[in-house]
Amino acid sequence: MRRLFCLLLVLPLLFWGGVPEVQAQQTQDFIVVFNNQMPANFEDAALELGFVLVDYFEEVAVAVVRGAPGNLARLKRLPGVQHAGPQSIFAAPQAMDVKVLEDEQLDGLAGPGDLWMVYGWDIKRVTGDGATYEWQTGNHDVVVGIIDTGIDFSHPDLVANIVPGSKTFVPGTTDAWDENGHGTHVAGTIAANGRFIGVAPNTGIRAYRVFGAEGGAASSWIIAALIAAANDGVDVINMSLGGYRLLTDRDHVADTVAYMRAISYAVNSGAVVVVSAGNDAWSLTNPNKLAREFGIKNGAVVNVPGGLPGTITVSATDVNDQLSSYSNYGQGVIDVTAPGGDFGPTIFYYCVSTYPGGWAGMIGTSMSAPKVSGIAALIRAEHGDIPPAQVVNMIKNNTDKLDGNGYSRYYGWGMVNAYNLIR
Repeated sequence: MRRLFCLLLVLPLLFWGGVPEVQAQQTQDFIVVFNNQMPANFEDAALELGFVLVDYFEEVAVAVVRGAPGNLARLKRLPGVQHAGPQSIFAAPQAMDVKVLEDEQLDGLAGPGDLWMVYGWDIKRVTGDGATYEWQTGNHDVVVGIIDTGIDFSHPDLVANIVPGSKTFVPGTTDAWDENGHGTHVAGTIAANGRFIGVAPNTGIRAYRVFGAEGGAASSWIIAALIAAANDGVDVINMSLGGYRLLTDRDHVADTVAYMRAISYAVNSGAVVVVSAGNDAWSLTNPNKLAREFGIKNGAVVNVPGGLPGTITVSATDVNDQLSSYSNYGQGVIDVTAPGGDFGPTIFYYCVSTYPGGWAGMIGTSMSAPKVSGIAALIRAEHGDIPPAQVVNMIKNNTDKLDGNGYSRYYGWGMVNAYNLIR
């Protein structure tokens, strides 16, 4: 039941939810990466070529311009420009499958933690069956920024932990309410505290919405969200999203470099950046071999943002601690693993969490990453404002080994386990 994507030859970034929309207009948006800061005369020089400045992110020296593709080569030759290329539009992220809990699955259950007791196998796996709740549950001095589809701010299991300052980067929207479900599920995995209980049930969470109810997200919206989260001082950034990039096409590397700069900026600002590995069951080890999955004989494809410097990239496991059938993997790419569930005949194979209007089971590396984000939040709550690299090392050094005693291309340094931090 593995899902593959139809791919375009130019290979713009693909999120785990589908195929990007292709901009067919006479003008389109381009990412421009500067050597240092944007030169003072760049806006005027670009305008002479027919490009209008749309946005500029001073923190990472990246701009967005709008103009005709035929003038791209001349844009690249402007002084101070390091890279320039088309901005991708991404389909909204989706779990591999969604099973909303129906009334019959809720009947006979009532009270705090009841759904966690019945359906929370994955959270129990990384919390020592809930033993870590006696050690640390987080606090609102520690905030996880969730770059996703938003959050259902009215959900009873989440409302107590939503801290002020959520933002939307989707043009035409005024708030960060979730109209998809994906971001609410991620949020509950981290910090639900009600009928379902997350990994860090007293931790602050904040939404950075980059996907609307329909359509996709531009690279610049996600880069803007990364920068905003860093500037807001969040402790952890969860990005249950990702895709692929053709590095051998120079027209299409600009937004990869922009991502690298934004992640570096976030880490240097003190944030731990956690990302999902992806749901195509592909090896990410060799960029040249990965290109052949796309029918490209001579090229190099990488996963973005998973595997980029500064991130902690997470693969997915099933109820038996085996690599999930859909999970990407790769030597030197995967850092750790966490339960993401897998296809199965019942809800008990899925990862249950909060969902707009109720609760749902989902599967995907999108469900794995927030478990690592929750553990990172617990470490920050217990040990204070320690450097991101130290948090990451504590996570890696306290895993359960699933494939020998060392590093595994499937599981990285092993299954995350917050209980090992206190044991």
